Amino acid sequence: MTNDFLDNLGANIYEKYFANHKQNKRIEITPETFEKMNEEFEEEGLAFRLNIPTQKQIDDWRQQCKQ
Repeated sequence: MTNDFLDNLGANIYEKYFANHKQNKRIEITPETFEKMNEEFEEEGLAFRLNIPTQKQIDDWRQQCKQ
């Protein structure tokens, strides 16, 4: 049940932040992206927050995804 909630939440966040971008354009993810998501979680009354990574952590993660 928790996984369904998190899957739906992840899909919703993806739609809000990333789905409107063109497929061939690289989506810019920054620490501010995570801050905005946390603000929305708070506004929606959700009882959790994301850890905000540094830009280096985000860049390293993206590099690992390419391999």
